[in-house]
Amino acid sequence: MSDPALLRVFNAPAIRYFYEVARCGSFRKAAEQLHIAASAIHRHVGILEDQVGTRLFERSPGRGGLKLTAAGEVLAHRLQIAMNEVSIAMKEIEGLSGVQRGRVSIGTSDVLATDYLPGFLAAFKAEHPQVEVTVKVGSPAQMIDLLLDHHLDAMLAYDVAPRIGLSFAGEFALKTCVLTPRGHPLSGKRLVSLSECAEYPLILPDETQYLRGILDQMFHEVGVKPAPFIATNSYALMRDLVDDGLGIAIQTHMEGFSTRRYPNVAYVPLRESMARYSILACCVANSRRLPITANLFVERLVVALERDFAGKTPAA
Repeated sequence: MSDPALLRVFNAPAIRYFYEVARCGSFRKAAEQLHIAASAIHRHVGILEDQVGTRLFERSPGRGGLKLTAAGEVLAHRLQIAMNEVSIAMKEIEGLSGVQRGRVSIGTSDVLATDYLPGFLAAFKAEHPQVEVTVKVGSPAQMIDLLLDHHLDAMLAYDVAPRIGLSFAGEFALKTCVLTPRGHPLSGKRLVSLSECAEYPLILPDETQYLRGILDQMFHEVGVKPAPFIATNSYALMRDLVDDGLGIAIQTHMEGFSTRRYPNVAYVPLRESMARYSILACCVANSRRLPITANLFVERLVVALERDFAGKTPAA
């Protein structure tokens, strides 16, 4: 950075004040966040506008009267990128002292957060008690976006389609099963077909979920059209409803983990193949190098998954 004018801009508190105003949408809210008089923020932002040679905000009377100009949007966008990079750098600096301390963020689904992660996290935290772990729960699409934007270090999810920028640290093929209450007519069978499932009240993913599209197509191919008894975007709720005897559902089965929390639910392998829906994947973004602590976390997670699920294959 050899330009003296550029050095003056980046050394000024005006950059911080501008960023906070852009983030909050008003000088007053920014002042409250920074615990600084609004007049001081106005003054520094004005200095910044003089330095860059253009207006950064459009100001008009009334609520919502403050908007970024085109130049302001460019600067705010670049500052957000810079803030993300600084956050990554801080994580990497923390990692330089080893893995006694540090932060890790992982994204996953509600079912995996319930079934698998608690046991793994207990073992990891026992070995690294000072490491801060953040778990975000959402759909695979939401988690992929967060991962590629570097808001997550890793994600653990089913049915992750290959995508540019995404790397698979590990993939594991599991069984897709029909979940029934114990004592249900289907609970004692060796395999269950989709046609048999259609004869009973179904608890299905709602139309926002990828699995719903797969099931609709498969039901169409076998010539049946089930009417869902209940539809939801929560796979954990689906299992709760099966446990309460309100219907049957179709999900991937983490053998040895799912049954521990739902002893009254039987898991019967589905006859038809569910393709990639049965693949459990641990993913990272290949556009960044993970901090030491996060890299260790991912390595330990993949080792645990290999121990628990390697060699298991979906039902024929």
